[in-house]
Order: sequence, then C-alpha cells, then structure tokens
Amino acid sequence: MLDFDQEIFDKVSSINGFYQRYSDDLIIICEQLYEDEIIELIRDKIKSLVDLEIEPNKTKIFRFEAVNGNLKGFEIDENTKIPNYNKTLEYLGFSFDGERVLIKTSGFSKFYRSMKRSFKKSTSLALYSKNPDKTIFKSRLYKRFTYKGAKRKLIHKPTHYDKTKYEKTTKYYWGNYLSYLIKADDSMKSINSKNYIKRQSRKFWKNFNNLMKFHESRLS
Repeated sequence: MLDFDQEIFDKVSSINGFYQRYSDDLIIICEQLYEDEIIELIRDKIKSLVDLEIEPNKTKIFRFEAVNGNLKGFEIDENTKIPNYNKTLEYLGFSFDGERVLIKTSGFSKFYRSMKRSFKKSTSLALYSKNPDKTIFKSRLYKRFTYKGAKRKLIHKPTHYDKTKYEKTTKYYWGNYLSYLIKADDSMKSINSKNYIKRQSRKFWKNFNNLMKFHESRLS
C-alpha cells in the first residue's frame, strides 16, 4: 500500500487536505468541492496499484458545516446527497459530531459483554469447584473491569528465598479498558474541553456492582 499512500498523500496535500490510513481504514479531509474527485481517485488507485476494490457501502461521506453558530457533522448519501443528521463521523473507535469526540457505543457494548461472560464463568467455577466456600474471585474481576485495575503498575513477584516477600520485575501490568478510556479522554481534551469520555464510562461501575450482586445471590 506504500505506493498507493504516496500518490493519495501527494494529491490530497496539493488541495490542502489531510490523509491518513490505519490498516484498511482510510480518512481524507478536504473541501467539499473536491469530494467526488477524491472518491473516484481512491477507487481507481486501489484497483490499479494494489488490485483491490472498495465496496461502495464501505465509503462514508461526512460534512461539517456551521449550523446556528455551531459546527455540525453529519453523513451525506453519496448518490442522492441527502444528509442524515443522525449519523456522525466514526473512525478507529471514535465518533465526532463536530463538537465532541466520544467512544463509539459498540466499544462499550463489547466491554460489557466481556464483563458478563467473566462473571458467568467465575460463578460457574465457584459453583462446581472443590472450593468449600463457593466464592467468586472478586479481585480478578475488580482488576479487569473497574478503575481499581486501570492504573499502570510495576509487577512484583515472590523472591526465591522467601515466598512471603516480593521483589520488583521489569514487567508492567498495563491496566484494562478503562485505562484506554482515561488516556483517550486526556488525548481528546483539547477538542472536548471537558471529560466527556470519562463520563461515558461512569455506568460501568453501576453495571459491575449489579452483576456482582446478581451472581453472589446465585451462590448464597
């Protein structure tokens, strides 16, 4: 894709636009008058340089315009040019409506499904294990799915001469999905001005505790 990248970058730069590719996700920002020309160029170069085709339904067009004094982002139908104000720009797990950058709801849904599966598995292990008190390993769940496990930490391990004492290693525990949200919130603050992404994650604590109560009731 390097030859493709170079040709597209040169063309987009010549019209004072912006081009970026991450794997198979492309994003181009340019003035509206170049819209059709750039789309045709992308499809032509994908075919001629790398022998691939872009599915028409995979191409999304978004415009950003001043509406009542605010920047508004919305999707445009490529053929009819009819705007859909309920669809905003999405790229690499983020959405942008012209004012705020947020995490796509699909990312939160995936995290919540993973949380539910882990609770279900932990409960099943507690029910059918030989452990007499039939308890859930709470520390692992807190570490993986709450703010208590979000901080990056240096890993310690038991010493060879005394298993009750610990020594530093060169490895780190990199946190969890909430660590990513915290970093994303900080990175996007120059656009958002407020902690909108952190606010999105507040419901996880309530969901986590609801799941904990439900599964503990199954063990009682």
